[in-house]
Amino acid sequence: MDFDYGNPTTDGSCDPRTATLLEIRSGLRDNSMADLDERPRSPTPASQSLRQGSLITIRMQEICRSLSANYSRLLNEVVFVSGTTTGDDRKTVKTFKRTLEGLEANTVLSILWRESPYITHNELSYDGHAKLFNEMPLTCYCLAVHLASSKHEVAATNSRVRLIVAAGAAFGLINKKQLSSTKIHIAGTEFLHEFMIRLGFENARSCAQILWQDEGRISAAGLPFTPRIAASHV
Repeated sequence: MDFDYGNPTTDGSCDPRTATLLEIRSGLRDNSMADLDERPRSPTPASQSLRQGSLITIRMQEICRSLSANYSRLLNEVVFVSGTTTGDDRKTVKTFKRTLEGLEANTVLSILWRESPYITHNELSYDGHAKLFNEMPLTCYCLAVHLASSKHEVAATNSRVRLIVAAGAAFGLINKKQLSSTKIHIAGTEFLHEFMIRLGFENARSCAQILWQDEGRISAAGLPFTPRIAASHV
């Protein structure tokens, strides 16, 4: 442990508090390592403390892990068991499944669900959100432009989005409608809506279990959570 030894007094001596700290340090040096090892070790106050930042970060990481696991699990339990509607071969189906399990596919499906007719403007505006593509038909390219981090990433993003849409369409999550020879309108289906609603409830339950599993400890640590929403409400 490092101590702050303060400043010496004007006559060159140390103040009483500093002198005491020096005596303690000197005494520790005189003890052999074997003697120190034989002494019972008790946790220091610092090791017993709960730091807000660490607790919050740990729980947020657990939430992210849990939400990702819920998405993958429900894909297998709800979507993949229904089989494809396009008659693709086993290798293609395997590629489609792997594609839908990715984080970007989760994002694309979420956007398509929010843009679908199954979600109203009032439902989105309740928390201050709005439709993103209200004024134009939603296509893979429009979605790629929205998701790309820069104009240089649009082409690569568009290729990935097209594969995700093809995979989603194969499992009945996305409907594709030919608008012209080069433009295809994409929209979330009722099946996607049902999947997202179930996923939403599963995610809410997971959040409640992680955030409010021990209300007393959270409150004692002063974490900025309000454990008043019971899990039964979600």
